[in-house]
Amino acid sequence: MSLREEVYIVADWDADGAVAAATLVYSQRYRGKYPVEGKVSVEAIPSEPKYLEELLDRLDCYLALVIIDIPLLAGILEGLKAYRERCSDTKIIYIDHHITTHEMISELSQVITEPLIGYVPSSKIAFDRVSLLMDVKNSRLEQFVRAAYYMDQGLKIPKDLLSIARLLSRISKAMNYSKDENLWRSIVGWISSPVPLAPFDLDRKLRELAKRSDEMESKIKQAANELAISAVKVGFFKLIDARKRWRRKGATALASKIYRIINTPLILVVSTRSGDEILLIIKYPRKAYRVARLLKESGIAINIGGHPSISVVRLSSENYSRAIEMIKSINISKI
Repeated sequence: MSLREEVYIVADWDADGAVAAATLVYSQRYRGKYPVEGKVSVEAIPSEPKYLEELLDRLDCYLALVIIDIPLLAGILEGLKAYRERCSDTKIIYIDHHITTHEMISELSQVITEPLIGYVPSSKIAFDRVSLLMDVKNSRLEQFVRAAYYMDQGLKIPKDLLSIARLLSRISKAMNYSKDENLWRSIVGWISSPVPLAPFDLDRKLRELAKRSDEMESKIKQAANELAISAVKVGFFKLIDARKRWRRKGATALASKIYRIINTPLILVVSTRSGDEILLIIKYPRKAYRVARLLKESGIAINIGGHPSISVVRLSSENYSRAIEMIKSINISKI
């Protein structure tokens, strides 16, 4: 199949994904260095794992396809295999730092051209790769990459990055609650530009979204207080079944707020948006992902994702009782 003379970037909605996407947009659009040589057209869109699985089925064949900061799941890997079969000449690059991607890197490497998988934010992985090819002459981009790194690692923000870090935090919060694709594209375009542009009407848009996200924060806080008292002991965990009481976005944020209230390992149960599957959100510092992996290895979970301290397990309604019984039997000291 013939290739479209274009680089296509699919990145996560969050601030790290946007900054990483901006790094590659800068490299390709303004410098013509990477992912391919020459100043070809480049398109960047935001996505999340479930949408990416569906998107891969209908994407054209490009000079390069770049996937950034999206945890690799079995459905995405299968989608990449099918995409590779019909787009054999496309350069496929995967830039990520999530645990599931590390676990599947050997399979991923057999399908794609360049796996860039690390243990730092995806924006730093992307920036380091671009820096091998050229001297990056974009101070705004560099500042955003540095700020994302300090924030991700929980390090003290240097004074020269405080304003950028505050803006990055607002961007992350706005994207988390709004999923405004036009704003995401505007942010990527603004960060990637080497020209010292004014931040268009970014501040106004972010203020509007910040107000909406603050309202959402208030609802999450209220729900956390109400749900915390319904926690029941299940093995080593406290479990809260919120399937009938929480139908909005922000379930992981809700789990984190409840955890701060009860201060004990937590499993929050919510329904997916379609209502045909269940999500177990596990909040347990350093061990959440290990519990999720046990459920996956047992065949109970459809898929899992997240980080060491907060992970999400997707399962069918039929397997909910099995999941709870297994959680009751887990010996935390041995995982």
